[in-house]
Amino acid sequence: MAEPAAVVPPPDIEVERDIVFAQTADGPLALDIYTPWDRPAGGLPVVVFVFGGGWFAGNKNQLQLLDGHLLAREGYAVVATSYRRTDLATFPAQIHDVKATIRWVRAHAYEYGFDPNAIGAWGGSAGGHLVALLATTNGNAELEGDTGGEALRGHSSDVQAVVDFFGPTHLPRLRGSAPGIEWMVEGLLGGPIAERLTLAELASPELHVSPETAPLLIVHGAEDPTVPLGQSTGFQARLQQAGADSTLRVISGAGHGGDSFLAPELREEIVAFFARHLKRP
Repeated sequence: MAEPAAVVPPPDIEVERDIVFAQTADGPLALDIYTPWDRPAGGLPVVVFVFGGGWFAGNKNQLQLLDGHLLAREGYAVVATSYRRTDLATFPAQIHDVKATIRWVRAHAYEYGFDPNAIGAWGGSAGGHLVALLATTNGNAELEGDTGGEALRGHSSDVQAVVDFFGPTHLPRLRGSAPGIEWMVEGLLGGPIAERLTLAELASPELHVSPETAPLLIVHGAEDPTVPLGQSTGFQARLQQAGADSTLRVISGAGHGGDSFLAPELREEIVAFFARHLKRP
């Protein structure tokens, strides 16, 4: 599978690439930071982008396929992060690495001009799963991990808003019903779902929903052949039951990604969602 290559951003967006935020036993983890050249007064709210690819493929350059770096034009710092893929480690390493990214952003807020109290996340597919876990596990010590070690301890991994593009959210329900992704989930868990049921439940955002869940905008294609739409409708039902702040947007005729997810009206909704939850009045 070809990996997305880095592209040069527009001249009104500055980028710092390949900043190592953690060393792991499996090698270093790096991130890219996109910021507007014309920075507003005060700290920049941050959107952390988490790539997809079945947890086994993809990289931080995937941000550019969704034009995610263009959020910098709206007055955000956009951080495209990395995590250990399943050729290196099984769950929960992936969420440990993503949570370490959030802690790194807070630890370096003064240095980079971030607002440490306004951090959101956005991801698609496997990345959608991981950002949905961020939203539902604020303060969950079991999934915190220690990626980044002493330098990042003591910093919160809480997020204030999340956009989830068609992420799987209830892994046990995929067993026997979603062949397009079940084998990828097995790679994430290190074995069949039936044999890793406790771990599959731990990795399921829907099973962590509470009234404290961060605000969510969930977007899913009605004809998704990989992650069943029921993953998002079930997630939304659980969120509403808990009284969480969530919106589900089903894209008619859309599959697992594609141009429908780049539509101007959806982009406007995403920008408005992040502005509502991350920008000061």
